[in-house]
Amino acid sequence: MHRNSHSDGSDISTDEEPLFRQSSNEESRVNVIRNINTYARTKTIAQGFLDIALFTANASQMKHLLQQGPEIQFYYFLFVLLCISIILQLIVAALLIYKGSKNIECDDPERRLSDRVHLLNNIVTGLILVITAVNVFITSFWFSPPQATLEDQRLSQVVTCTNC
Repeated sequence: MHRNSHSDGSDISTDEEPLFRQSSNEESRVNVIRNINTYARTKTIAQGFLDIALFTANASQMKHLLQQGPEIQFYYFLFVLLCISIILQLIVAALLIYKGSKNIECDDPERRLSDRVHLLNNIVTGLILVITAVNVFITSFWFSPPQATLEDQRLSQVVTCTNC
């Protein structure tokens, strides 16, 4: 890929051009995005990293839930919610990989690819909203270890002192 000269009047940007370019009019402080494809890829990568972080947290929660076993309150409800969240995250990851592979600058004249990518972006945003809602329910129904009462603490102190 070669760099287009700015003097030839071409509006086609390459990956080598800067993402933001200061406008020539010094009174206007608006930065113009020169390469929208680079911006879209960067945004998709950021979404992917956030998806990976949430996936890791859900996998850790699933491990903890399975270690505790079905005797805890809301076990099956939490298990189903964690499965839904993990499956949706895998779907979002696949859609982000597909979306990131598309070059929206080299679009066809009817802008079909660009329209599909925008629709895909809206679907991914909707799925992320659903994943967030599911994770709010997971967090609100998540169990906490039982708090030791003052009597339990005294009893454990007595037992440890008799072993001294």
